[in-house]
Amino acid sequence: MWSTPTDWSQFETTASSNTGVVQFVGQEALKERVSPFLEADEFPHTLLTGEPGLGKSQFAEWIAVTRNVDYQVLTAPVAEADLDVAVWKPFVILDEAHKQKDSTWLFQLMNQHEYTFIATTNLPERMDDAFRSRFVMQLRIAPYTLEDMMKIVLFYSYGGCEDEAPLAVFAAASAGNPRQARRIMDTARALGNFDPEVVLSTVRVTADGATEEHIAYLELLSKHDKPLGVNYIATMLYIDEKTIKYLERLLTEMDLVQLTTSGRKLTGRGRAYVHLLEERGLV
Repeated sequence: MWSTPTDWSQFETTASSNTGVVQFVGQEALKERVSPFLEADEFPHTLLTGEPGLGKSQFAEWIAVTRNVDYQVLTAPVAEADLDVAVWKPFVILDEAHKQKDSTWLFQLMNQHEYTFIATTNLPERMDDAFRSRFVMQLRIAPYTLEDMMKIVLFYSYGGCEDEAPLAVFAAASAGNPRQARRIMDTARALGNFDPEVVLSTVRVTADGATEEHIAYLELLSKHDKPLGVNYIATMLYIDEKTIKYLERLLTEMDLVQLTTSGRKLTGRGRAYVHLLEERGLV
């Protein structure tokens, strides 16, 4: 049985210092990777990658707070004048690092270790190769386990729900993504109702984690007998190709979509799933 939210120690990895408090759940393998450097003299320049909503920036802040150093958060593209030099903050968290096109001025700072840079991006392939190579440690944040998602939804309930059953439904509906978990739990608290049927219907997420974009993707495939290319799907759904690939992670894990050399198509399970969505009025 899951405990009530009164004993936070078993649910959180919490870092606190004079810079604040940062709580971070899960990703134990990544924490193990960085642990040798948390109390070392220097921390290596680090690149954090992974899908949107997995907590890349929060993990970077957790590292800084654990090391008890002042840090500043910037969003690329940045210029040298953007660095806060009035009060020296040796840790720089650079979000959306793939947007940093002029990076040569950063190289000297990185080489001399005047600053430690922790960059985050969900599009590492768009980074300048020379800039990307400066990051000694490159870590990918993976989708979270169901066990960790249970801890996360429990945290985001803020004590409003201590019943394991609805929390387990919300954890599964979060599909390994803390941002989706927060969206679900914020909706539940706003409604003052933790009934999964009510909450998930309001937030438009199925119990297995499919969002409206997932459903639109499946519906589009169901209307075609032949496999569809990524470009066509992106154009028809008005979303970019990278988002298509994020959607496909869950859909392939659920065995609803098959990725072939000729395109994307529904599996037999996928067609049955679309039929079930139709019966429920979701397509």
